[in-house]
Amino acid sequence: MSPYFPFNGEPYSPAMGIKPLDLIEWFQPDASLAQDLDEKRAILATAPHLALAVVAEPALAAETSKATVELLRLVIENLTRYHPLHYALDPQGIRIRASRHTVQVPDANSECDAGTLLRRIAGIVQEDVCLLSPNRPARLAAGLVCFPSRWNIAGKVGLDASAIHETVPGFAQTLAQPTTSFLDRLTPERSFARLNWTIHDSALRFAPHSVAGRADLTPENVLGETFLRIERQTLRRLPATGFIVFTIRTYIDRLEGLVADPDRRERLRRTLDSMPDDAVAYKGMATFIAPLRRALAGRG
Repeated sequence: MSPYFPFNGEPYSPAMGIKPLDLIEWFQPDASLAQDLDEKRAILATAPHLALAVVAEPALAAETSKATVELLRLVIENLTRYHPLHYALDPQGIRIRASRHTVQVPDANSECDAGTLLRRIAGIVQEDVCLLSPNRPARLAAGLVCFPSRWNIAGKVGLDASAIHETVPGFAQTLAQPTTSFLDRLTPERSFARLNWTIHDSALRFAPHSVAGRADLTPENVLGETFLRIERQTLRRLPATGFIVFTIRTYIDRLEGLVADPDRRERLRRTLDSMPDDAVAYKGMATFIAPLRRALAGRG
């Protein structure tokens, strides 16, 4: 179950919600580490075109590969320093204790491309990983996203933050400038984290396409058939190459269990009751928001 429940009972209001990040919490390996890595391997074996993308521009692609080498080394350093119960170094690279897999570490003269290196990172951590270019406006240079929330990396690579989020209601008016300014000011000395959420009518984490949504949900069954999807996102600027690392850790939990606690149930109800229609539609909740609101209010 997710350690996060991002509802305080306040009216819905889109916000960046950025908080400082201690690098001991950059990654959060847990008991599902081996299972999650197996799922990522399966996705990359069957649908790599929807999970992995690198910008096509030769110069930027070459710089992205250098950044990914830097990133892989920082990932390994962080995990073996702060999470020795889950990871250990051996002569071949980094060993994941739960799965007994070892991922090779490139040497200083490595010329591996960004895609190959991102696959290695995907075999180590539960988080998805994207790289944003160092110059303004920061653009999505590469990413390996096995657990997208009804989008896919192939449709976003090469875009800047404003273009990536152009379908988000109100983003251009309220969040585009703060987001751009935040990315411009981000330095290697300080890292940050935020939470994003939606509610899906499926427990699938690999959701690379938008869907119409289920129309068969009622106040009586909706809590058992819908799932709170939380993304814990982190942002960190790499010290050598200046690229920005964006990680996404995805948690999915059935609503029925999460709102068994009356206080949580009420906090979620208040947020959902205040959501405007365009935000409901954007999050893919339009077909079941009415029965969900009734169920949370105890009106079956």
